[in-house]
Amino acid sequence: MGIYDRDYIHSDYRGPGTPQMRLMLPRMTPAVKWLLIINIAVFVPAYLIPALDNFLTVWFSVYPSTLLRALQPWRLISYQFLHAGVMHVLFNMLILYFFGPLLERLWGTRRFAVFYLVCGAMGGLVYPLLVLSNVLRPLPLIGASGAIFGMLAAGAVLFPGLRVFFMGIFPMSLRTLAILLAVLSLLKFAGDHNRGGEAAHLAGMAAGIAYVLG
Repeated sequence: MGIYDRDYIHSDYRGPGTPQMRLMLPRMTPAVKWLLIINIAVFVPAYLIPALDNFLTVWFSVYPSTLLRALQPWRLISYQFLHAGVMHVLFNMLILYFFGPLLERLWGTRRFAVFYLVCGAMGGLVYPLLVLSNVLRPLPLIGASGAIFGMLAAGAVLFPGLRVFFMGIFPMSLRTLAILLAVLSLLKFAGDHNRGGEAAHLAGMAAGIAYVLG
């Protein structure tokens, strides 16, 4: 999704001598490392064994097909570690890898881990409410995208001028990237495309911004 240069964490940074852009891979931090490990450890066997994938989806996704399922609290966390395919998990884990360490070093491991899971849980809370309000149909909701989008939104508030590369190609500020992703999610939601997932994205972003500004 993007690569950040830690020298550009401050938007007004000016290095000594001739300005240079140094693309650097982030150093792994504890919470990010374990989140990556858990996500991949869950995804690989589920991807290879369809029966296991079906079992995990039925019991651990956010799946408000009945009121009982909608009220099962573990789903708000467990759904964040399930993914629909290789590109789904790859997209989320790349963003976590590149941007997670930035926030974890700022806040510390425990605070970052709580923040990440809460942003994801907010997406899991909003989706059943939309289903119960007859706005959406009850389908399984899976993926870490709510947490990922919350992380990006928080980063955009804290480090708006941080230079990133959208799709690894197009340079822009982190604030611009967050706005672009929010607009895309709104358009997809309005266009009836993956509406549950897009609602989770937007809820995660709202939670991330509220956390930083609150």
